Amino acid sequence: MKFIKQLLKLGFSLFLIIAIIVAIIISMSLSEHALYIEKTRITDTEISQVRDFIKENNPLYFKQGQQKTLSISEKQIRLFSKYIQNKFPGEPQIKVKLFPASAFFIASIKLPNNPISNIFGHYVNITLEILQSNKQLKLRSLEVGSIKIPDTLSNLFLQQIHQQLTERITEYRAGIDSLDKLTFNKARLDIDFVWDKNIAKQVKNKMLGSIFSEDMLNTMNAYTQHLSIVVPNITISQPSLTTLLQPMFNHAAKRSQNNDPVLENRALFIVLGAYMLNKNIPEFMGSPNAAVLVYKDFYLKNRSDLSKHFLVSAALTALADPSIAHAIGLEKEMNDSDGGSGFSFADLAADKAGVTLANTALNSARYARLVQQRLASSTLESDFMPDIHHLPEGLQNLNFKRIYNNTESADYKRVIKLIDQRIARGGIYNH
Repeated sequence: MKFIKQLLKLGFSLFLIIAIIVAIIISMSLSEHALYIEKTRITDTEISQVRDFIKENNPLYFKQGQQKTLSISEKQIRLFSKYIQNKFPGEPQIKVKLFPASAFFIASIKLPNNPISNIFGHYVNITLEILQSNKQLKLRSLEVGSIKIPDTLSNLFLQQIHQQLTERITEYRAGIDSLDKLTFNKARLDIDFVWDKNIAKQVKNKMLGSIFSEDMLNTMNAYTQHLSIVVPNITISQPSLTTLLQPMFNHAAKRSQNNDPVLENRALFIVLGAYMLNKNIPEFMGSPNAAVLVYKDFYLKNRSDLSKHFLVSAALTALADPSIAHAIGLEKEMNDSDGGSGFSFADLAADKAGVTLANTALNSARYARLVQQRLASSTLESDFMPDIHHLPEGLQNLNFKRIYNNTESADYKRVIKLIDQRIARGGIYNH
């Protein structure tokens, strides 16, 4: 009996010691303040810069087996981090400083409210330095909170992670095989690699699979099939967009009797937005049973470009958040003002109308069904597309700045308010 008491006492003592050690480690790992926070929202110009970088490094133009070097500056890394933060609030805030043969990282991760974080702190702050030696990378001075992890231990941990990823993830192993080297320069990172289309296809399919659920993939495939039947039966020379939306949303209303109407609308907007850009979603994803689509222009206010603006913005809203969709539409218009067709408030009205419709149709099951019913019976473009009379168009950059100065000016906001008022009058939104 005495032995059992001593054993229990020893066990309790060990438990208490372990608990104290864990509490000390947690308290040293957490902090009430972040080491780095990007506070400002991403601007339209910055979104434009992200998109320009993606366009310039579009892998569609790479040849199989081609040797490539991707150069990324500190500023571009910060920009991508900022873009991701605005798109996915709550993700780790990361700051990178590049030097010749080394790189310094700061990451601040905000924890959700819970008893532990409320006591010890809401942030995990991580700082580390990576050294480059020939083709090898090594960790140095890794710190989590106020805990400094020995270099030997951190490198052993890194090797174990690398080994596990190599053994378990085919795409990771193939990507490492195609990578030639990483070179840290002052304020720039160079990535040398050999382009492999098979790896890119695997990564693309995996990414799309993580974005879309199986239900969403099947639903998009069903709408693509229906689209392949509807379009050939529209024989008018310049068909209004209503002639496409009517049968497609009628089909959505029928499918929603047994399915989630919000998911149905989301899938339909994505399919229609892709169609406006001559893209077939199932075909793009490599589906062997993808329907063959006949591409045709549809018109809003007797203009095919407005239909594209409208449905692509609706699709972007279905894929992401409305602020990003608005910003992408605006960025495109600002690009046009630099020697293209010029800034168009009419195009911007179509962008905003598409975002508004998608937001309404994805708001709840009730609103989803309401939009389906109204679009299935609507023959009036004015039900969802605002009047574009007296909305300035074709403004080149100098004229835009002379009249409106920028997108924060009172004159610019006055036109935006007018567009919003016109959209609100649409029959779709009158409850």
